[in-house]
Amino acid sequence: MSGPASGAKLYGRYLLFIAGMGGLLYGIDGGIIAAALLYLNKTINLTVGQTSIIVATVLGGSMLSSLVAGLLTDWFGRKKMMVVSGLLFVLSVGLIVVSQGFLPLFAGRLLQGMSGGVIAVVALPYLAECLSARTRGRGTAVFQFMLTVGIVIASVVGLAYTRHAEAETIAAAGDAARIAAAQSAAWRSMFLSVVYPGILCLFIASYSVGPGVVVWLALSELMPTRIRSMGMGIALLVNQGVSTAIAAFFLPETKGKTLEEIERYFAGAGISPGKGPAPATRRVGVP
Repeated sequence: MSGPASGAKLYGRYLLFIAGMGGLLYGIDGGIIAAALLYLNKTINLTVGQTSIIVATVLGGSMLSSLVAGLLTDWFGRKKMMVVSGLLFVLSVGLIVVSQGFLPLFAGRLLQGMSGGVIAVVALPYLAECLSARTRGRGTAVFQFMLTVGIVIASVVGLAYTRHAEAETIAAAGDAARIAAAQSAAWRSMFLSVVYPGILCLFIASYSVGPGVVVWLALSELMPTRIRSMGMGIALLVNQGVSTAIAAFFLPETKGKTLEEIERYFAGAGISPGKGPAPATRRVGVP
């Protein structure tokens, strides 16, 4: 198989993977709440109406974001909106995990729904534009399949943490504080554990809109076919070697150093981090 044909096939698989990640996030958004509700009401005081709102907010957020996602996509582009979707998902999980009442939970679930709405609006048109007519239907199918897989994964994660919480409850032997801690940790851990697909999606989308991918694209197009494989190998060797050398010999160690010390180092003060007189403590709001 020729180089361009092989590259096009690899890029098609990459797009299918992106579609799958979008569907996975959407499925996790809706599926994780089922198991979390078992302990959510036991650790946060919610009325029946508030609980219903927390469950339905994901769909409401998805509906709201879908109204404007198409317009924003036309303004800012498909890839940037994928970054927005991944960022919204990660932020929503962080907000939910630290929630102590109804309003933070509501805001976190709303962000989750908005993330799902954005990715549903953006991913499918993006695939339709990038994939060939022969594989276009496959992209839509992958999105729907991974959406279902996301619901299943959320259920499995919920089951695992539920069993752990029940074991902790039994071991607590009636200790109310320990039982409450186990129940609180269970639903928070459920939401926290599903943040990893969001981080992966955010990383991939962010890398795609940055200059890093251009280097590999240029190398694959500039070199003749007969030396392309060897050239890519040499390019990767040089790239990783230079990165290692910069990290090992030119970047300063920042562990245990104050921000002032690091700032002086990069400002060219000639003082390495950790050396010289200790700077005065900087107060917030005072220059």
